[in-house]
Amino acid sequence: MSSDPNSLLRTISGAMNRSTLALALCLLTAVYLTLCVGSARDRIGDRVQIALPVVGLACSTMKNGARDYVLRFAGAMTVVHGLKNGLGETPLNMRPGGSDRGFPSGHTAASAYGASYLARECGSFVPWVGPVVVLSAGFVAGSRVESGHHDLVQVMAGALVGVAFDRAARNQRAKRRRRLSGLRWRRRVAGIPVLLRSHGVLPFPETRPT
Repeated sequence: MSSDPNSLLRTISGAMNRSTLALALCLLTAVYLTLCVGSARDRIGDRVQIALPVVGLACSTMKNGARDYVLRFAGAMTVVHGLKNGLGETPLNMRPGGSDRGFPSGHTAASAYGASYLARECGSFVPWVGPVVVLSAGFVAGSRVESGHHDLVQVMAGALVGVAFDRAARNQRAKRRRRLSGLRWRRRVAGIPVLLRSHGVLPFPETRPT
């Protein structure tokens, strides 16, 4: 087997690319949330509802799926604002403070959309990505209720819209492609110790005499 160090680096880089991407996205989100500490709770929610879909867009761009991501997000926001405008001053559309355009919660829809995408695309490599982004979206929903901008029904409706537009009409071919891609990634990672030993970076395990 070739001992070209550039070949070794390319192989390791290819194996770890997705894991590194997922970790970088989580770190970006964590840094963003840290910068928000000290602000009012609803201000933090405002920023998180921007951070989640933006990080999702970055991830979709790296995975060559930005067009589909943007179209689905635009569809979700069209439905949200269509309902807000169409329902007028019906009780369902009234905010706790008395103004209208409350159903569904746009903040919750945006954060739920980004969280759903990140959990679906990154959760298979780094298991804790899913819980982190889902809890972040839940924080946004809770902050909207606590600050008096929406009631529970409105934020639940927003969450359903966001998740539905991310998950709906996902064809089986895309699912198979993601599964196969995950298998290839795991096989590459599993093969890294063998490559390192073959290039003399790691020693071969000692065999015990029988």
